[in-house]
Amino acid sequence: MRLFIDTSIFLDLLFKRPAYQSAATLFNASAGTAAAGGTVCEPAVVICTPVAAIVAWVATDAAIVSADEYLNRDEFKAKILHDITMQKEELKKQLQNAYTDNFIQYHKALIAKLEATKVKKRVTVKERIHHSGEK
Repeated sequence: MRLFIDTSIFLDLLFKRPAYQSAATLFNASAGTAAAGGTVCEPAVVICTPVAAIVAWVATDAAIVSADEYLNRDEFKAKILHDITMQKEELKKQLQNAYTDNFIQYHKALIAKLEATKVKKRVTVKERIHHSGEK
């Protein structure tokens, strides 16, 4: 089964969006701020600096994701809905082909079975009705 996932969505998220273009700059700035903030916690610098860096990184990431979602939500939604529609159409075609193939196989097997059936005597419907009325 083939999935219709547009690779441009992935590439747009990584490289083409303005929010993500400045992500490296913001991350470096937040990491630097956290490192500088570690000097404030002089005795607990081993614990304080990594915690501050993680908090700054999560906050920066959340800000970037929120900004990107706000700016590009409609376009991203349209691409995803288009991909879902294409996937549905492909699945419908596959199901129709599968049902058609199964029906043809069943039909051929039924005809072969009917042709292989031995008939003692061929009787028309009219003759059958006439004979059943005599009894």
